[in-house]
Amino acid sequence: MNITALCSAGLIVCATFGTAAHAVAGPPIQAVLDSAAGTDEPGCAAGVFRAGEPVFTGAAGLADLDGGAPLTEDTLFYAASVSKQFTVLAVALLAADGRLDLDDDVRDWIPELPEYDWPVTVRQMIHHTSGLRDSLDLIRLAGIESAARTDIDTALALMHRQQGLNFEPGTRYSYSNGGYLLLAELVERVTGRPFHEYAQSEVLEPLGMTDSFFLAGPPPEGVMAHGYVSSGEDGFEVRNTFPAFSGSGGLVTSVSDMARYEQAIASGGSIWSDEVAAIMLEPARFNDGSPVEATEDGLVYAGGIMVGERRGQSWQQHTGSSESFRAVYGRLPDRELGIVILCNRSDAFPLGMMDVIAEAVEGETFPGEPPAVRSFDFVSPPNAFDPARGRYRSEELDAEYDVRLHEDGDLEVTVRAEWRGQANPARVMRFSATESGALMSGGTGMVFSEDGSVLVIHTARSTGIQFTRVEAERTSE
Repeated sequence: MNITALCSAGLIVCATFGTAAHAVAGPPIQAVLDSAAGTDEPGCAAGVFRAGEPVFTGAAGLADLDGGAPLTEDTLFYAASVSKQFTVLAVALLAADGRLDLDDDVRDWIPELPEYDWPVTVRQMIHHTSGLRDSLDLIRLAGIESAARTDIDTALALMHRQQGLNFEPGTRYSYSNGGYLLLAELVERVTGRPFHEYAQSEVLEPLGMTDSFFLAGPPPEGVMAHGYVSSGEDGFEVRNTFPAFSGSGGLVTSVSDMARYEQAIASGGSIWSDEVAAIMLEPARFNDGSPVEATEDGLVYAGGIMVGERRGQSWQQHTGSSESFRAVYGRLPDRELGIVILCNRSDAFPLGMMDVIAEAVEGETFPGEPPAVRSFDFVSPPNAFDPARGRYRSEELDAEYDVRLHEDGDLEVTVRAEWRGQANPARVMRFSATESGALMSGGTGMVFSEDGSVLVIHTARSTGIQFTRVEAERTSE
């Protein structure tokens, strides 16, 4: 698919002036970047590598709209879930050194976790077959306005409170940021050093990624690009809203530093030994040894990166997404081609851009279409109930939900919680009945027991969170 078609399909952002698409010029790779940003907008930086050596590095757009600082290959971005492969690298180094076993029960290292019905292994956490609930879901469901407004202690406390799993570990696949949060905590327990310090000295520095770092708090002002969300006709708003802790995310990096990572992988040098590579690239399997079914993209999760065949090519890739940052890092190992794209605008789609760049570099069209944006909405089973007003409490979230019938027939849920001694602003969710009778609020489903005494919340990544009614009738305040 060429750039014009990609714009028309809405897979990349094409800046517009009046009714004409922003004209692009120069080499094909730079044209893809230029198509994603006007001269006075946030944008993207990219690097393309052959056998570990740069073919192209460049950028389009601004790192700071007020100050006018341009994006470059050295600009630091929040990498979101592209970070996960570096979290696994830290774990893989410890496993290769004999300091932990991938089949260890995580409670051997983090005994604060409850004793579940089944053990959860380190390998299952890496492969998202652990059944652990998603930490970012839990933060939201606990009434915390944004993951950016919390800290590592709160996120870990929520994980420690969870008495149940989504499923028996090793029997299903479900992406879990909670599993990766605990992997970072595991590294800290094994090494006796904070994760961000260990990752800096044992992962990033040996790779030559000397400008990159893992977050252990809000980054200093001016160190990295601002993130932006579109505000319609008014342009863009700064939205530097990302968790200031690491494990599931947290890496701040640049195209230049990712080039050094790509060179290490291509050459097998630095810390990318055969043993570490085997851990990183091992596709997930279930307990019975059967392979985890590939996604609709044709890829299977491995060590913080997805592997398999997509669009007729062998791929290794992972995307990253926060409210205002987007990222992708991909490799076509059979072609010795690597691509990284880092963006500081919420409406960018670097995965689609990566496909266009790969075709431009290879001079051929790969079969199939670039992927559309994926949805992870949870579809709850039909549930017959007569919803009752009341206040429900979850010990797992340390939060209370006030449930009331709205005049239009929807259920209005007010979330009330206090974390780390501070009450969070009350958050309201509206649940509407679907054709099947399920109650949904975006990607969150809610079901009641027959007598209304128990409320259960589900999302795509966190299921079976129970609330018990503590007050049957609650009048309006």
